[in-house]
Amino acid sequence: MSLFVTGTDTGCGKTRVSCALLRALSRDGTSAAGMKPVATGAAYVDGQLVNDDVEALRAASSTMIPQQDMNPYTFEPPCSPHIAAGTVPTRIDLDRIVRAYAACRERADVVVVEGVGGWSVPLGDDLWLADLVKALELPVLLVVGVKLGCINHAVLTARAIARAKRPLIGWVANILEPSLFAIEEVIATLAAHIPAPRFAVIDWAPDASADVLAPQLRALATELNQRPPQSMKQER
Repeated sequence: MSLFVTGTDTGCGKTRVSCALLRALSRDGTSAAGMKPVATGAAYVDGQLVNDDVEALRAASSTMIPQQDMNPYTFEPPCSPHIAAGTVPTRIDLDRIVRAYAACRERADVVVVEGVGGWSVPLGDDLWLADLVKALELPVLLVVGVKLGCINHAVLTARAIARAKRPLIGWVANILEPSLFAIEEVIATLAAHIPAPRFAVIDWAPDASADVLAPQLRALATELNQRPPQSMKQER
């Protein structure tokens, strides 16, 4: 079963968790590939736009996917996708992303699709990230960047996912502020108000590799391997 990884905001740890999950799946012998449908914030290298998140997902994948399928849209400005697309200008086409995802699924047993920014992100006029997740018919994993204010961000995001009628398979606490006051109580409050299981608490370790973090995502990898795709679908 594939899934969509979203977060409480930009910089919450979506790529970190996605890469660790990819490595955990690979250790279980699963053919796994990362996908980043839309990436913003890139630099030109040898005439090609290169995004760090995309490169990290590629390195963590056990199955290689052509660039046009793994990352259909990359924009240079580090800003909201609809603004970045307007600088080219271009329009983010949902059908193009759906076709790219289908191509990824043909090559990998599990595709870990990483979002951009948080959940309520516009991709264009009347097109939102939630529309993309609905079109891909994927369950959602929420990455919570644990820092001051994260309870508000996480609860609002979980409610928005529910309103979009997407199944929330679970969440991961990614510690961003290890000195946060009463951090254990904060995580307990998150667990009480996010209506899905917590799969991991990833401690503050900014230099830890995906392979080092992979064991913490083993339970989620097992969950994905055991559930048939149709069991996670909800009404569109």
